Amino acid sequence: MSRKLLWLAPLAIGALWTAQAVQKSLNNHCRGAVYPDPDTSPYVLPFRVGTTSYLSQAPCDGFHNELDWFGFDFDMPIGTPFQAARAGVVTGLVDRFEDGNHDTRQTNWLQITHADGTFAEYLHLTRGGGRVEFGDPVEQGQVIGISGFTGLTGPREHLHFIVFLEITDTSRISLPVTFRNVAAPQPLEAGYTYEALPYEASGGRTP
Repeated sequence: MSRKLLWLAPLAIGALWTAQAVQKSLNNHCRGAVYPDPDTSPYVLPFRVGTTSYLSQAPCDGFHNELDWFGFDFDMPIGTPFQAARAGVVTGLVDRFEDGNHDTRQTNWLQITHADGTFAEYLHLTRGGGRVEFGDPVEQGQVIGISGFTGLTGPREHLHFIVFLEITDTSRISLPVTFRNVAAPQPLEAGYTYEALPYEASGGRTP
């Protein structure tokens, strides 16, 4: 498979990292985290093959809260279709809030639960942006929603992607994730643009 990566100039590290952010990262469960082998990862990038996205925030950069250490923020203009990074079943969907509200209580989101019991969350959908319904089975690479600008987004329009494991009825932890259709060292780092490469999805089809 032909692989290439669009490496764009990273954001100024000094502007991204503060002493507080670095300390937060070092003091959490990110230290010593083991990332799965990208070649056998069950996940692919949540955007269409042949397109690119700038990663504005990455796992363990100290800017997400403790629940979201292993989250990714892929820049996406409002109205961009996004895809299932892994096959599963829709177990949560909220898409009634308006773009631009910037209230964490008004975040549109979609949840996909996988066969192993983990679940992925896709946040900041536009109003009416769900392209699936509760209980629907979804295939890897299927368009499941439309990106937006709802909830606590900061100044950038983006899709927040994260995978969780439920520990109890009231607690969960985020998990380190890699993607098998990107030609770059992993875990992915913020400040770069990544291209989604062709891959063989579950069931043998190629998106």
